[in-house]
Amino acid sequence: MQKIKQTARYTFLSGGLLLGAVVAGPVIAQEADTPPTQESVTSERAYFESLASQPFAGPVSTITEPVDFELLFQDLPDGVSLKTGSVSLDASTGATVVEDFAIVYDLDGSDVGLIADEVLFFNFNPSAILDRVSGDNLGASVRVADRIELRDVNTVGMDAVSALITQEYVDALDEFAPLDGEILTEAAAIRNLTYNFGIDQVLLDGFTLEPFELTAPAEGADVDEERQGLQLLGAFARAFSLDALMYRGVVGDLQFTDEEIEGAFEMSIGMSGLRGYDRGDLAFSGSWDTQFGGEFPVPESDLSGDYSDEGFRQLPMAFVVGYSAVSDVRLGRAFEALSNWQMPETDDTDFMRLGTFETTDYTLDLNGETLVKADQIRVDADFHWLLPKSFRMDLVGLGYEFGGLFDAMPELLAEELEPEISLEQAKAGMEIIKKYDFDCLCGDSRVSIDWDEETGAIRYDEAGSLAEAFGSSANLDLTIPTPATIADLIASDAGEDVFGELFAEVFEFRSAELTLLDLGGFARLFPMLHEIGEAFPEEDGMAILAYNEPEQLRELAYNMVISVKPMVRNELPAADPWMSAAADFIREGGRLTLSANPPAPINAELIESYEGREPEPDEIVEILGFTVTHTK
Repeated sequence: MQKIKQTARYTFLSGGLLLGAVVAGPVIAQEADTPPTQESVTSERAYFESLASQPFAGPVSTITEPVDFELLFQDLPDGVSLKTGSVSLDASTGATVVEDFAIVYDLDGSDVGLIADEVLFFNFNPSAILDRVSGDNLGASVRVADRIELRDVNTVGMDAVSALITQEYVDALDEFAPLDGEILTEAAAIRNLTYNFGIDQVLLDGFTLEPFELTAPAEGADVDEERQGLQLLGAFARAFSLDALMYRGVVGDLQFTDEEIEGAFEMSIGMSGLRGYDRGDLAFSGSWDTQFGGEFPVPESDLSGDYSDEGFRQLPMAFVVGYSAVSDVRLGRAFEALSNWQMPETDDTDFMRLGTFETTDYTLDLNGETLVKADQIRVDADFHWLLPKSFRMDLVGLGYEFGGLFDAMPELLAEELEPEISLEQAKAGMEIIKKYDFDCLCGDSRVSIDWDEETGAIRYDEAGSLAEAFGSSANLDLTIPTPATIADLIASDAGEDVFGELFAEVFEFRSAELTLLDLGGFARLFPMLHEIGEAFPEEDGMAILAYNEPEQLRELAYNMVISVKPMVRNELPAADPWMSAAADFIREGGRLTLSANPPAPINAELIESYEGREPEPDEIVEILGFTVTHTK
């Protein structure tokens, strides 16, 4: 029963670990001022739902003949073909209506590609694409279509693609390191049985080709493929714009197997769309009702960890996101600089923005148990040139359910325990932890960092709570060189010595503070420890938990801190009141604050004044202005 003893000792230390988690973070915010987003989420979804449901209301078309698709796709690459059913003109809108539309590639006799039951082209200009492919309108801005709508889109021939991918994989393995016959046979047995993808409706509105701008390398210059690829990426990202793009009813499934393992996965997206894409800048892109689920293969084994003859079993897995989006992305100028292979000027302070990322109603389940959840995640950052000058992250209702993980996979987790502990005993211990709500690291979180462009001052703030038991807040205030100064040094390829000299010249540390809060955690922690002791009273080390009531255990923890005061006092007399404050925090709860508020900012000049001698511990405390205080 040694393992039970070790487990109980671990649990006895859990109070310290939980407290340490609060200190070390990530902390979870109390009173987090997360911006309200429900209104924007609703309005964005309404926009795309309206786009999907309402008839096209664009300008009156002057088109009197349907699009000539044979002309449009006459120069397709070898093996690629366009297949259509009836092609007609809707006289009321000028839309070309194509039934049974398909673009496929002949892969060893199998058609591979996309098919759509119906495609509608509104004010479609096929010459724009033909001319761009031939290079005749690279510098022009040309409208391709007011709208293209595809209905009931599906993939075809994915079995042939899967077979090809598998064979390429096996061939690559064999070429890299020749395989023996048995391994080669097993690798060849892997096969994707099915892989399908379908969309109920796709809408593309306001598709315009923009100038394709790419600065060619100087004649005779040695340009590597990576640089060429990056330049092309930048050029293509700026070569078009879209008013909107919407997908509705996206579904997909994948099934695979070999001689022992089987897996089946399905995904669906209720609706997804973007609007306002302008040559690399993006107003909004988001999706709603995303679900991913399937069967996750895990090895069968007994509690000793030895694999059984049964091989693998399937655990159901589900991943759900109610809403996920990014907005206000500004990368157009970054793509322009990339395509021209030019570094932006360092005084270009509003060069790019990665946007605001947000997701809500996030869950990850395994075997019917939730492992991770989040009500909302929101991240935002602003840049000065290429340097981040501010960062915000809000996590609302974030939870890591390790109790759920234990419930989902008890046999597998029990393998990590020594044979002396039974699965039933492990479950009993987890039930006690659940009873006191310590089975989930749950709560809210807020983190912010601001770097002042004028002074170089950096302010770091965070706040949080953990399992509705403990809370914390922290802040840091210091100064480093300004973003503009560092940008100039980076652009000039300054060496490390120059950076070091500059930092030494302007660096200042002004303050730091860490506050720990008891939100009722101690009142739950000590009863939990007592109950664990009662559950395993016969184990070594459990008597102290079993035969002391929760109040006595809390007093014992208080006395343990007080008992080390003399030893600490001998090394650092100033720490004597700190130990008293920490002990009082354990016994009385409330707030424990660790502060560093130097009488004068700590800078290079102050540090250099101590050159040649080591300051005494009490002197360091005085320099830092370090204090530890407890308040109820």
